[in-house]
Amino acid sequence: MDVILDTNIYTALLLSQGRNIFSSNAFVELFRYLRRTKSDLILPGPVFQEIVKEYSDLISGSIKKAQDSWTTLQRNTISTLTECFPPKRDAEIKGFHKELSNPGVGFKVGVLEDYKNIALGEIVRRGVHRIRPANDSGEELRDVVIWLVALEHAKVKNSKVAFITEDGHFEGPDGNFHPDLQQDLVTHKVEILYYDSIPKFVRANALELSVVSVDEIVRMVKEDVIAELVINRFKRSKLEDVTVSNIQFQAAQKYKVADDSFYVEAKYPTVVRYSEITTPLNTFWLSGSHVIPDELTFNALQSPTQYNPAYFSNIQSGVLGVIGERFPRLPAAPTAVKKTYEADVSLVLSFRTISDTTQSVEILYIELSKTTQISEVFILPSDISLLT
Repeated sequence: MDVILDTNIYTALLLSQGRNIFSSNAFVELFRYLRRTKSDLILPGPVFQEIVKEYSDLISGSIKKAQDSWTTLQRNTISTLTECFPPKRDAEIKGFHKELSNPGVGFKVGVLEDYKNIALGEIVRRGVHRIRPANDSGEELRDVVIWLVALEHAKVKNSKVAFITEDGHFEGPDGNFHPDLQQDLVTHKVEILYYDSIPKFVRANALELSVVSVDEIVRMVKEDVIAELVINRFKRSKLEDVTVSNIQFQAAQKYKVADDSFYVEAKYPTVVRYSEITTPLNTFWLSGSHVIPDELTFNALQSPTQYNPAYFSNIQSGVLGVIGERFPRLPAAPTAVKKTYEADVSLVLSFRTISDTTQSVEILYIELSKTTQISEVFILPSDISLLT
C-alpha cells in the first residue's frame, strides 16, 4: 500500500528534529513498513514544494540568528575574533532536496508533479461550492489539488492507498474522511485510507499487537531517561529550574513491525515543577493546554492583573537641569517577577526495540492537565542582570 503524506506531517518534525527528521521513530517505522510491503512513498507536487520552502525558511532563519549572535559576540569580546562562516543557504537547500527525494533504502519516493489529469474546472467547482477539502470560505485550494492528485494516483495504482494528514479539512465527524471525500472515493471507485498521524498508521499496520508489562517497561526505559526528555522539552520553551518527580508507568503497547523488532508507545503521568521570569509588560499567564511535538504551548486563560505601581522601583536621584531644582528620575526598569509552578503532566513516549535493545526514546505527546502556581518572588532591577 503506497503512502501519501501531507506537508503538515513533515513540518512538525522538521521544526523539532531539524536535519534529523528522517531519524525520528515515526519515519523510521514508516520506512520499515514501505520496505516490508514493497510500497512507495508518494509526495504530491504541492507538498514537495512546500516542504522545501519550509526548510528554506528554517535554514535562512537559523543562519541569520547565528550571524546576529556572532556580531554581538564580536562587539562584546576583548579578543579579536575571525569572521563567522555559516553554511551556504543554497547548498543546504539542495542537500535537503536530495534527502527528501531519497530518505532511505529499500523503497522509492514518487513526486507527483504531472497535473495533466487534474481539471482546473474541478478545482474551481470545489472552491465555489465549498466542497471539501476546500473550507467554508471557498479557500484551501492547495488542499483540493493535493486531494485530486491522491485520487488520480489511487486510480493509476488500482489498489489501496494510505493518506496521512493532520489537516482538519480532510476529516469528518466520525474521525474518517469527510463525507464529501468519501463520496469521491465511491465516484472514482478507489480505496484511500485516512490516518491523522504516522504513529496511527504504524499501529494500524503492525504485524501484531501485545501489551507491555510493568517488568518489561522497567527494562525498556529508565526513569532518568524520561526525566531528561521532559526537562529538555520544558527548557526549549525558555522555562527554568525544571524538575521532574513522581514518574508513574500507566500502560504500554508494543507493535511488531519486523522479526524481533517492535514499535512501542508508553503512557506516564508525572509532576513537573518549573519557573519563569516575567515583567509587567510581558506577563505570561500559564495554564494547562495541549503540547505539540516541536514545543510547549500554554493558553492564556487567566486575565492579567490590574496595573500595580509596586511592579516598578521608585528610584530617584541627582540634581538635574537647573541648579537648585530637583527632578525625580523615572523608574529605570520594571521589576521582574519569578513565578514557580507545579504541573500534572501526561506523557506518551515512543521508542523502538530491536533484539530487546531499546532505541530512540522520544516524547510523542505531552499534556499539562493541571497547573498550580506555588510561589512568586519580585526581583529588583539590579538583580535582573545577574539572571541574564
